[in-house]
Amino acid sequence: MGIGNYYLTNAHTVYVDHDQVYGEWDSSKDQYIFIETEDDFAFHYDDFIEVLADLIPVTYSLFSERVIEFDRHECRRMIAENGFYRISVVEYHGYFAVNVELKAAHESEPWEFNPLAIHGHARAATRIFDLLATRYELRVRTSAWTSGKRAA
Repeated sequence: MGIGNYYLTNAHTVYVDHDQVYGEWDSSKDQYIFIETEDDFAFHYDDFIEVLADLIPVTYSLFSERVIEFDRHECRRMIAENGFYRISVVEYHGYFAVNVELKAAHESEPWEFNPLAIHGHARAATRIFDLLATRYELRVRTSAWTSGKRAA
């Protein structure tokens, strides 16, 4: 059995394959075509994050520093947030998972997530993913083990 697809509870997620960021895989060299040294991985990853940040609507605030959150066995890089949602990226087994997460409500509120955030979550994620689709071919989870091309 293989590795399942990345899944984050209370988030909508799309996948961007590594070859869209690092270049196609060159099996004769056993490496991506844009990668010659280890530093190239960081350069192209940072470029991917910058492209994503540039596409995010102005209603979100970008994190000025590299914010990483650790959850169980994963490491999520936080890119931006607004009052209802957070945008994060996870590098996962051959692709990047871009998430639009529900942001937890303030502790003084009587719910885990604001009901307005829940209501608009799919629409907010679609807006972000439509913008990202102008630069990358996106994939979505179709089951625990498979993914398919995201419909436009």
